[in-house]
Formats: sequence, C-alpha cells, structure tokens
Amino acid sequence: MGGKTRATDSLRHPTLAIVAVAYAALAFADGGYSQELIAGATIGIWLLLAIGVVARVWPREPLPRPAVVAGGCLLALGVLSGLSMLWADDSGRAFFAVIRVGGYLGLFALVVVSSPRGGARGWLGGLAAGLTVVAAASLATRFDPSLFGGGDRGVSAVLPAAMGRLSYPIGYWNGLAACLAIDGVLLAWLGAQARTQLGRATAVALLPLVALALYLTSSRGGLGAALTGGLVLLVLERKRPALLTGTLLGGAGGALLVLLAHTRDDFLQGVATSAARTEGVEMGLATLACAVGVGLARYLLDRRLARVRLPAIPWRIAAPALIVAAAIAVAAIHPVARVHEFTTIDTARSGNAAPEKSDLISARGNGRAQFWEAALDAFGSSPVEGIGAGNYELYWNAHPEAPLWLVNAHSLYLESLAELGIAGLLCVLGFFAAAVVAAVRRVGSSPGGEVAVALAVLAAAALSAELEWTWQLPAAFAPVMIAAGLLTGAATSAPATQLPRRAYGGLARVARGAGAIAIAWLAVWTAGVALLTDLKLDSSRSAASRGDLAAAADDARDAANVQPWSAEPRLQLALVEELEGNLPVARIATLEAIQRSPTDWRPWVLLSRIDRGTGNAAASRAEFAYASTLSPLPLPSGFAVHKPPGAG
Repeated sequence: MGGKTRATDSLRHPTLAIVAVAYAALAFADGGYSQELIAGATIGIWLLLAIGVVARVWPREPLPRPAVVAGGCLLALGVLSGLSMLWADDSGRAFFAVIRVGGYLGLFALVVVSSPRGGARGWLGGLAAGLTVVAAASLATRFDPSLFGGGDRGVSAVLPAAMGRLSYPIGYWNGLAACLAIDGVLLAWLGAQARTQLGRATAVALLPLVALALYLTSSRGGLGAALTGGLVLLVLERKRPALLTGTLLGGAGGALLVLLAHTRDDFLQGVATSAARTEGVEMGLATLACAVGVGLARYLLDRRLARVRLPAIPWRIAAPALIVAAAIAVAAIHPVARVHEFTTIDTARSGNAAPEKSDLISARGNGRAQFWEAALDAFGSSPVEGIGAGNYELYWNAHPEAPLWLVNAHSLYLESLAELGIAGLLCVLGFFAAAVVAAVRRVGSSPGGEVAVALAVLAAAALSAELEWTWQLPAAFAPVMIAAGLLTGAATSAPATQLPRRAYGGLARVARGAGAIAIAWLAVWTAGVALLTDLKLDSSRSAASRGDLAAAADDARDAANVQPWSAEPRLQLALVEELEGNLPVARIATLEAIQRSPTDWRPWVLLSRIDRGTGNAAASRAEFAYASTLSPLPLPSGFAVHKPPGAG
C-alpha cells in the first residue's frame, strides 16, 4: 500500500502540469471549436492510447464495471451517429458528429486507463490550474484592453450581442462561464483539501478572480452551474467548515470586486478608451489587493479550521432538505411570471443587443424555449431514428420558431433526442448515470474529497450542457470526460472494489486490447478523413483568395474525393468554378451538393445565382424562392454563400 501511494505521489506533479498545459492550449484555441482541431486532437489521443495498449503500459488497473458501462454508452452514441448518415439530410454533418464523439470517448478512455488508484488529484489539480490560467487571461483583457489583440472586441464587432460580455479566450461568453463555474468548484475544493496551508490559501485567494470574471460574462447559466456544483460539493465534502469558510471569503472578495466594477462602465463594456485603461488599472490593483487579503485571511484561519471536522451529510437527509429548499426557492420567484418571461422572445434584443446590468437576475430565455420546442418537434417528426446527427441546424432553418440564425439546440439532451431519437438520449443519460452511480458508491471512501469534487464538476457541467451548446466546445465539455473518467475508473476506487487480478489476465486482456486497437484504428481513420478534407478546403479557399483558381478547384476536387458523401467540397468547387466563369461546371457541382444536402439553403441560393447568370430567369426565381423556405430569415438577392455570423 505504501509503495502504491509513493508511486501515485511521484506521478501527481507531471500529470498536473501536462493536464494544465493541455487544457490551457485547448482553451486558447477558441475553446477547441474548429473541426480541424477536434479531428487532430482525436487522432492524437487515440494514437497515444493505441501505443500505450501495444506497449502494455495501459491500462494501469483492471477496468471497473462503471467505466465499461460509461464508455459503452459513448461508443454506442458514436455508432448511432455513424448509422444516422444513412438517413440524415446531410451525411457530412453526421460524419463529423462521429468524430466529436470519438474524441470525447478517447479522452474518457485515456483518463480511465492512465490513472492508477489514488491518481485523481493530479487530473483535478491540473484542470484547476488550466482553468485558472484561462480566468486570469480573460480578466487581463479588461485590465489592459491592448492585451491579446483586444480580447473580446473581435467577437463584438461581428456579433453585437457579445458587446460587454467577457468571452476571451473561448470566444463565447456562456462557454467561458461554464468553464469558470467548474474552476470555482475546483478552487473551493482545493481551499479545503489542498495538501499544504499555502496551497489552500492560494486556492481561496483566486476565487474572487473567478467571481469577477463570471460576472463579466453576464451568463445566468454559468452562475447556475457554479451554484449547482457548489451545492453538490457542500453536501458531500467532509471538511465542510473549511469549505464554507473559504467559499465565503472568496465570495465576499468577489462581491466587493463586482461592486467596484459595477460603477465602471467602460471597464464593463470592454472598450478600448482611455477611461477603460484607467478603470482597468484600478480594477487590476483592486483585484490583486482583494486576492492578497482573502488569501491571507484564509492562511491565518487554517489551523483553527483544521480542528473542526464534520461527516458528510447522508443522502437520506440531504435529498429531502434539497427538495424542500428548491420548492421554497421556486415559490419565491413567482414561477408563472418567470415562465412567461422565459418563453417570450425579443428577437431584436436576442440577436443584436448588448447585455444589460440586470441580465444576471433576469428570467429571459433569449430564445431557448423556441430552440427546445424545435428540438421536440424534430423528435416528433422522427422519434425512432431522429433527423440525423449534426442536422439540427437544417431542421431549424426549415422550421424556425423564431427569425434567428441557429446551429445548435442549446441543450445536449434535447438535441440528442432530436437528432438520434430515444436511443441517442438514452446513450447520453446512460453515460452520466454510470458516473453518478459510481460516485455515490465511492464517495465515502474518498478522504481527500476527490469523488465529491469530481461529482460536483459533473453536476455543474451537466447543467451547462442543458442550457448551452457546450457539447460542441471541447474546452467546456472536456472536464466532463475527465470527471466521469475519474469517477468510474480506478483513480477513485477503493481497494475493495478492484477486480481480482486473475479476472483481468489471459484471454480477457487480449480481447480488450484487440478491441481497443480496433476502435483506435477506426477513430484515427475517420478523424484523418475529416482533417484532410478540412485542410484541402482551407487550401482551396486560400488559393481562391489569392486568385489561383486552378489550384483552388483542384483542392476542392481532392476534398470531394476524400469525403464523397459531403456537400461542402462540392459547394466549394461550385463557388470556384463560378468565379472562373465556368457556369455549366459550377452548376453540376452545385447540383451534386444539393443531392448530398437537399435542405441546406446555401447551394440553392448558389444554383439560383448561376441560373440567373446563364439567363434562365424563371428557374433562378423558383430556386431562390425554395431557398427562402429553408432559411429562418429573408435572403437578399446575391446573398453570400457562407454561414451567417453569430449563429450559435
């Protein structure tokens, strides 16, 4: 036992550093949103897993049953997404949905197989460190508006609704808020459970920064996620006095910073004025002073708090108490009025208006009720197989509940139901359920609180996934995979829960290894196809922008050969041929794009434009009229064929 502990301790610091650097790199790459990055990361993760399996480095421990169940749910979700290519309107979108699931499955598997028993702290500490770097960088863009290329101003220029909302480096304020909520939960835990007195004080000292950054996002979903995760942690954490004290100190410091920021309009708006620079310096100094004061107070209280111990609240007591508290809270907010406010959409404000100072206490849904209603309608139209993975955008465009551009349903669960039917939703819920059940069984055997905080992270992220499209933002959803991998894998399991060694040897080990290699090969192949396609399309666009239309056409054809089921390469080829004046060839490529994505308005607009150029005015008018039925907003004549800015 002592040897195992020493081995785990020796691995903790390298794991912490690797996780922190990897997460920060992902976050600073626009949250990992690009298809190229997702495909590349998927290839890297699965190659690492395959090498580890072949070299017999991994798995370090026998695979617990909860990990097998959770991984099986993700695998089933990926298989179902792949099968949906057979009936989806756009097979290319469904194909990329497979790669996204494959990447998450790879990360989950990596956490499970690479973490020895007792190895959860390195992952959690690294995640906290990476998230804190993100929080500090986001605030730095307000303290000094010239940092990082102006931070949020590029987003605000394209999307007026982003004005004043802190979103750097993720690129989406609600996505950043989801990350900050998780960071707050982890720092609160470290404030009670860090190994050293200085570490506990430092974690608490950082909480005011997270609170200020969360306020600047103006995200109610992020605030709700932070409160949800914090409540779960409070119920399960054994060092509750230390947790409460640190959270209250950090919360008080954060409230003070929010009050100071509330009176500085240029700082709040994130503009590049002389007043904003002055206010940024003032807020930077105030934040530093607040962090030092809070950290010092926590440091001085440490020994006194260490002498106070309380057991975790039993579920039979905690559950009724939480239900009663929730009922009181619901009654206090006048639910009928709040539901009306949530379901009423102000399309002008939702699409273009900057946030107001009252947004954090508002019940406005900003269209979510309509997004969710469309998802339920899509499910109703095809309840068994769904409309196809990644195809919600096309359904919304043809059946909009509001005149808004939209890509995602802003709910992982309802989007899964719409796109993959009941089976898809069950896969998602089964994954979360496996992690929660494992956590409930293990929470009493985790003296360091790793199970409690991992479950709190999972709870916060699960709420964010219900309210936002964090599933499509790896920086916001990767913590879910890490938490679930720790909760279901060997990292948080007690010795008594380990499988007998003999049950893991011989034929079973060979079979599992062969299965892992097969999945890895399939994941690398699919991600490689997507990556090569995107690189060819990027190359084609670059060549077209510099006037080399022949090279642009060749690259588009290469992309079409790599991914023959996708409409995107044909659409790009049609645009290039149109630029070159080869309208008959462009028309053929456009028709091929329509064949692969018949409900996408973009190729229909392009076909209308081409037919107008060839003198076929009647066909052009009919095609444009049909394209208009596939768009949630009126399409002006000659509309550029690309995804509209600000579609979320």
